[in-house]
Amino acid sequence: MWKNKFHISPPFGLLNDPNGLIFWNNEYHIFYQWNPNACEHGSKHWAHLKSRDLINWEFLPIALSPNDWFDKNGCYSGSAIEKDNKLYFHQQ
Repeated sequence: MWKNKFHISPPFGLLNDPNGLIFWNNEYHIFYQWNPNACEHGSKHWAHLKSRDLINWEFLPIALSPNDWFDKNGCYSGSAIEKDNKLYFHQQ
């Protein structure tokens, strides 16, 4: 199977808009809209990856899941910020 060498890609499912790009705790973090259930729009979560060099990426647990009534169509665009050495998300 062909796989990107320098670009992130999901293990399966749909990758959509990147969100919340941030350098935090000496690592780069990227979040993107991800449907882990299918290769189609719907039920979007926020996948989370981190890297020290922007080449080698480590997948982390899902950052946001559509669990509340206001997320019924998925977790869409937003941002990440650091305050008092904690990482916060703002979903729009």
